[in-house]
Amino acid sequence: MTRIEILENEIKTNQELYYNDKPKISDAEFDALVDELASLDPNNALLTTLVGADTAVGFKLVKHNIVMGSQNKANTEPEMNGWLSTVDNSFVLGSYKMDGASLCMTYVNGNFVKAATRGDGKTGYDITENVKKMNFVPMRLNDNFTGDVRGEVLLSRANKNKFYPEMKNCRNTATGIMKRLDGAGCEHLDVVCYDAQYLDHSESFGTQKTLVEFLERNGFKVAPYKMFKNLTAKECMEYLNDVFAKFDDLEYDIDGIVWKQNAIDMNDMRTNVRPKTNIALKPAKILKETTLIDIVWQVRNGNLTPVGIVEPVELQGATVKKANLCNISCLEQMGIEIGHKVIICRCGMIIPKIIKDVNTGKYAEGYEL
Repeated sequence: MTRIEILENEIKTNQELYYNDKPKISDAEFDALVDELASLDPNNALLTTLVGADTAVGFKLVKHNIVMGSQNKANTEPEMNGWLSTVDNSFVLGSYKMDGASLCMTYVNGNFVKAATRGDGKTGYDITENVKKMNFVPMRLNDNFTGDVRGEVLLSRANKNKFYPEMKNCRNTATGIMKRLDGAGCEHLDVVCYDAQYLDHSESFGTQKTLVEFLERNGFKVAPYKMFKNLTAKECMEYLNDVFAKFDDLEYDIDGIVWKQNAIDMNDMRTNVRPKTNIALKPAKILKETTLIDIVWQVRNGNLTPVGIVEPVELQGATVKKANLCNISCLEQMGIEIGHKVIICRCGMIIPKIIKDVNTGKYAEGYEL
């Protein structure tokens, strides 16, 4: 078996595990597999269809009106420069990339009629009754709109701490709750939206700014966004770093910033699994091995949290001497002890986090289950 075939198999396997809430590797490790495949076989068909197939036992399958694809991604300023050279950057919308489960809601003449999971991108599972129980889902719009509204099903950090403190992370918990046949717990979930499309192909919002104004006017909760004029790649990276510097204080988990050319190209949106006028900028994830030499404790928001003191290591041009350990359960899950070799991860400008104890082989919560 060639290296390309091995990579294809690993990507497909881990992709399905991720979309069905059973990830075995971290996001950084998955991205590394994809990047290696892209370097060995740039035209590989798998790279254009990286949409996992979620399952929802007991729900019927329904066909999407428009394929629910995924985003092209970037991690660096040169990559953003490359994307900006292909779009109209006179006005660009940057919005938080919410880390939840994709959802498509259909409205007819302003009335809510159906909601479905992404599924394999072409068909999804009908979870209409569950979505009716979620927050920020208007049953009747102010506008006489017939089309689809897309968003993410999310569990806020506050609700996770209040109702599901034993669960590992918000995303997997939300995905599990939304697929319960009895809908129990769906009242704790929120739907945050970022896109809408008319079913009549002759109609369009024209611009992303008009689109988000439509969402806000009709009672949807919209992913936080900001408009940029004559956007540069440097501004993209600065905005990403500014947002992630406040990551711990956000209402929901996010995993990047989605950039969209303000002028909507409906042909691009309808014909490309990965629209060319959109791109997801994620913090570059750098992994390094070092040694844990001590654990200190600090109080944050009234909670006692551990911080690992590590042998100094260079990460993204900075000398890292301490790394986040999240909480006591994180320590227990990894079986971490002073003197152990550990893997730390730095995403953009976020404080580094210890994600794996090399001695025990165990990961921190959210990286491997």
